[in-house]
Amino acid sequence: MKFGFEAAQGRADSGSVEIDLEEMLKNLTPAPKEERTAFGLFIDEMQDIFAELPGLQHQAGLREWPFYIIGAGLSNLSAVLSEARSYGQQLFDYRRIGPLDGSSTRQALDVPSVRFGAKFKPQPPENFRWHPVAIPISSKSMGRLIGI
Repeated sequence: MKFGFEAAQGRADSGSVEIDLEEMLKNLTPAPKEERTAFGLFIDEMQDIFAELPGLQHQAGLREWPFYIIGAGLSNLSAVLSEARSYGQQLFDYRRIGPLDGSSTRQALDVPSVRFGAKFKPQPPENFRWHPVAIPISSKSMGRLIGI
């Protein structure tokens, strides 16, 4: 794939995903730390990701980098993370979610669309239900940042 320019050489270009991501975060995290905010990596279908992410989250926690992985995945996600790293399952806080009731479904659809000046036409039927099958997870250490 060509982008019309050459990649910068010298940092995060070793070819090892784990090393390159760690170098990228080392360069990226000082600014949010100084501003007392954080950098989040949001991942859907997290059970399909590469095994380096639990190690990266672990290193970020040890170094007190303001970096957090927030993801969603199938019910086998905790097992997949444990297979990737023995401590992978303990790095994250798991929350199961299920179907929304009618009122919550309408709110989930209407609030963001109205905020951007849009409206659903026609309105979803009253018996419409949204059935998410994901399990959102977030770094346990994120609670320190947001005061939980």
